[in-house]
Amino acid sequence: MVVQPKSSVMAGLTLVGSLTLGGPAYAAVITDADIPGGASSFTTGDGLVTLTPTVGGAPATIGGGGSGCCFGVGNDQINDADGDPSTTGDQEALGIDFDASVGLTSISFIFTRATTEILNGNVVGPAEDGIRISGFLADPGVSYFSEDNPGGTLNNISEVESVTYDALSGTLNIDHAWRGGAVTVFEFSNLAASLGQTLSITVADQDEANPQANVRAITYAPVPEPASLTAAALVATMIGRRRRRTALAHG
Repeated sequence: MVVQPKSSVMAGLTLVGSLTLGGPAYAAVITDADIPGGASSFTTGDGLVTLTPTVGGAPATIGGGGSGCCFGVGNDQINDADGDPSTTGDQEALGIDFDASVGLTSISFIFTRATTEILNGNVVGPAEDGIRISGFLADPGVSYFSEDNPGGTLNNISEVESVTYDALSGTLNIDHAWRGGAVTVFEFSNLAASLGQTLSITVADQDEANPQANVRAITYAPVPEPASLTAAALVATMIGRRRRRTALAHG
């Protein structure tokens, strides 16, 4: 099991982690630095994750490789020229295929805009507008923060207007207004929700054409094994008992 602190994006496939309690202990990072320019697909060096871009369902290339910024489909963004998901011919999608042993831990975006209209806190625009990440088995347990303020309050970015999960379709919908070069990091606590799945990232904004989502980084890690979870629970119990004994000794 890995208890991983919030951290800034790390270039390349990098091993990170702060506390290990049995089982495999790493989270790997995919950035534009890992992806060759013009690649029709990309598989990580460990063979556990494959990225596949499409436009209108047809094979495309991954753009932004080596740009130092971000990556997407065709260039360094995932786009939909007319913003309308019902006209599928121009819809770009980035598929993320996970091996059965790993799940998604975070994805971060930069230079991104895809929203639905919200009035007085209520969604009044098309529900399918926004950044859509489909293919989850269950609620992935999302939280978010600004990369330039990793220790700040979670879920407190005004440009992230709403984050909802639709259990029937297995789709996470993120309404994300323009933040320019500020990076928004979305973390996922339920790795099992993407275990062995193929997720798909698309964008839509029927009120304004050319919505885009530029992927800054994707991280993934093994789902904790039962033995790891047992070890974590045991450690927590031991710490609790020690604290109680200390409290009694000084009481």
